[in-house]
Amino acid sequence: MWVDGETYTAALHSALTQAEDASVAIAFWGKGAREQLFSDWRGRHLRVLCNLAQGGTNPAAIRELQQITGAEVRALDDLHAKMVLTERQLIVGSANASANGLDHGEQDFNGWREAGLVTEDEESRRKAQNWFSTHWTRAGKSVNEDDLQKAEQLWKARNRPLREPAADTPMLDLPSTSAACNRVHFVVFTHGLTEEAEQVRQEVRTVEHSQQTEAKTAASKIDVYEAWSKDDRKVLTNPNSILIGVKWNASRKTCTVSWPELPAPIYHRTFGQGKNRKDFDFVYCPGRKTKWIQDFNFDAGTKLLLKQELPDWLMTLNGSFETGETWPLCDFLEWRTCQKKR
Repeated sequence: MWVDGETYTAALHSALTQAEDASVAIAFWGKGAREQLFSDWRGRHLRVLCNLAQGGTNPAAIRELQQITGAEVRALDDLHAKMVLTERQLIVGSANASANGLDHGEQDFNGWREAGLVTEDEESRRKAQNWFSTHWTRAGKSVNEDDLQKAEQLWKARNRPLREPAADTPMLDLPSTSAACNRVHFVVFTHGLTEEAEQVRQEVRTVEHSQQTEAKTAASKIDVYEAWSKDDRKVLTNPNSILIGVKWNASRKTCTVSWPELPAPIYHRTFGQGKNRKDFDFVYCPGRKTKWIQDFNFDAGTKLLLKQELPDWLMTLNGSFETGETWPLCDFLEWRTCQKKR
């Protein structure tokens, strides 16, 4: 079974709640993971492998795990796996047990797309058990307080607040880990609104036109997003987001890029039921020029570079973009950095 987003965390919690014995190999852990994954744990034996060497695990999270009845935690410096194995199921995926992976709210990171597979296949579970046993033996001893104090130093060093870039920093020069970068998302689509959506937009504009003091200006800047996914809608209607529209022509491998927009949500409407259900999100986008973006500089040169470089990146995403998708700027900047190193 395929899981992603909220269903990923739910699958992990369900598997661990039903387990008597569980073997968990997840590299990096954030505070709050115990509550999110093991709040209903009633099992006898819990073995956890983690990575304390890279500064990506919060030692407080490991201390919480060690308090679970029947739990033992060991560490491997080269562990990067994300696996949960029980008597019934094997779950393998991309998410760490951290704020980035499972949305504990420990840090303000948005936009990471996690996915995994759940299987009850006996052969797969047998191989996973052999793999885990081998690395459990390699790890040797349980994590002790000395190990956690060393990990504390690495954790603090890695998570030291970074100095934010100056406001005149070009957008494409932003550090991919900066708060400014994490606010920016590309809104990628391949076609315009359906006739139904356009009709709904006109109705909303008419209502807003009669209510706004600067009616013509305000109503003309209402955008509508039609039938986007739940995760994408969180980005589109977040007033802290900065959206850059990208109309993608896959056959020609070209795109057009819009000026950045700061959405202000005003309506959400749902029409139809079941397979015929459609969600419409309406937002004001009051600023379409550089002066509205205070965290970085976005000028005509930036827009031209995006038009030239985005097609190669979009080709690597394997997205259909039929109803549109949002992608974080940080993903593009990391890809761009890799391309320059080649």
